Amino acid sequence: DAMYKIIRYVAEKFDIDWFQIMKVNTKEDLITISYEWCSDPKFQNNAGKRGYYAHSDIEHFKEFFEKYPVFILSNEKIAADVFKMTLRGDISDITAPGQFVNIRLDGFYLRRPISVCDAEGDVLTLIYKVVGGGTEKMSAICGGEELDLLTGLGNGFDTNASGSAPLVIGGGVGAPPMYLLCKRLIGQGKSVTAVLGFNSKSDVFLTRELEALGAR
Repeated sequence: DAMYKIIRYVAEKFDIDWFQIMKVNTKEDLITISYEWCSDPKFQNNAGKRGYYAHSDIEHFKEFFEKYPVFILSNEKIAADVFKMTLRGDISDITAPGQFVNIRLDGFYLRRPISVCDAEGDVLTLIYKVVGGGTEKMSAICGGEELDLLTGLGNGFDTNASGSAPLVIGGGVGAPPMYLLCKRLIGQGKSVTAVLGFNSKSDVFLTRELEALGAR
């Protein structure tokens, strides 16, 4: 995870698409990151260019970007097969509503992407639905345990692009990101109307929380 943050830092520093970085080498006290760009128009930054970045003090560099632990405060069921997990840790990379995190779980090769419901200070709230083995394992994790996650993923929503009375719509597990979105919009003095859709009454969640924010 520290290496991931190093790569992302280098990509942002040189204004390149970080997911096109081809190779990362670490040897003794030197880190080199090589990147090569395809001609696909989707990758507008530095298309066709090659280059590398080197840093001579890798231990200091890795320490600077090392992730801080994130601990689970609570993990409770709030609707049919739906759980709310609250965590505390370094979530400073989460800057916009609509972003997501990637969670590493023991016994599973791939991380689980979960959208951010709320992020305030050092407290992160995730709402997820149990749909398979990974999320089923998540639902059994107890408070006090440490979780390995990558944060600040995705571009998120630009709240400045909305009008004075935005309408936000979300359904099922697509509803959680609407909470932080409404929170930010209302914080900008906008009159927000929220429409949430669910399969049945037992699936409903977040409606009272949105009303408490001031959404209609």
